[in-house]
Amino acid sequence: MANTTTPAPSANASKKRSRNFGPEEDKQLAKSWLLISTDPIQSNNQSKEQFWSNVVDDFNMFTGGPSREASGLQSRWKTLQREVLKFCAIHNWIKDKPPSGSTPEDWLISARQLYFEDTTKSFAYERPWTLLRNAAKFKPPDQTQAINGRPPSATPSNNTIPDSSTVPGGARSNEPNRWERPLGTHSTKRKLNEEEYKNKKMKLLQTSVKEASKRSKEAKRANDIQDKLVAIDREKMDINLMFINANDCPDNLSCKYLQARKERIIQKLRDGEIEPSSVTRHTSSSCPPTSEPNHNNHSDEEEEEGQDEEEDDGDDEFDQSAHDEELQLATQDNMTVVDPALN
Repeated sequence: MANTTTPAPSANASKKRSRNFGPEEDKQLAKSWLLISTDPIQSNNQSKEQFWSNVVDDFNMFTGGPSREASGLQSRWKTLQREVLKFCAIHNWIKDKPPSGSTPEDWLISARQLYFEDTTKSFAYERPWTLLRNAAKFKPPDQTQAINGRPPSATPSNNTIPDSSTVPGGARSNEPNRWERPLGTHSTKRKLNEEEYKNKKMKLLQTSVKEASKRSKEAKRANDIQDKLVAIDREKMDINLMFINANDCPDNLSCKYLQARKERIIQKLRDGEIEPSSVTRHTSSSCPPTSEPNHNNHSDEEEEEGQDEEEDDGDDEFDQSAHDEELQLATQDNMTVVDPALN
């Protein structure tokens, strides 16, 4: 009896071919890649494996059907990226030198035609191109030009980021690459912290200015009140001094001092430094009631002042040396000269 052997299945037969990507999956792959690669917190602070793991999670979250693996998405992304970069180069070349009277719709139609002429197939990634065309890694260097005005070649490029020295059609440009790398995790956090610090500093400065203005107003109000109290006390002392009788002075020197103080008070009244109403109120509250009108009191005071002036006219003129001698004698005899205004 002959032995029969069953052939072992080949390795290729054991592998299941993954299903093709549809337009919606290509669009979602572009969305997921763009989202993860432009995240300022994670984009530059993750390994390649972690990056594609995040892309897979986001992709499978928004697509129906069986989940895709990282290897399948990476393989599809290489194809999608290569073709989108080709179409970007052609479209940008047309946009930089548009035909007269053309519109953006005309540029797109011309780009499709040039892409077909170069690759002999239609461009099947317009939806991903619409999402990726303005991404930093898909923008061409500024002011790139093709040789002899010819459209760029659709030669596949293996670079993820277009090199500044490579332009459509193999032309080279002296302009530097103006692509800016997205901020990394630490740079983004540092920038946020700096902005937060500036905002807090500005608020603190505004609060300090308000508090300083408030304290300044309170200090000014307190100074005004203190000045008014001092003025009232000084006015009271002057008024009390006006009602001291010169005959009550212990000596001629005190009498002259009292007379000089009264003259200064009268001069203040004339200059308007003291309101007459204050003197009147003090007079009505300090003087005892009498049967005679107030003008009699003023007349009596004027008569007394007149008599004092007549007596003073008979005396010798005030001598400073005599004043000093009297003060020296008063000191030797243990006499104390009291200012009547303080009584």
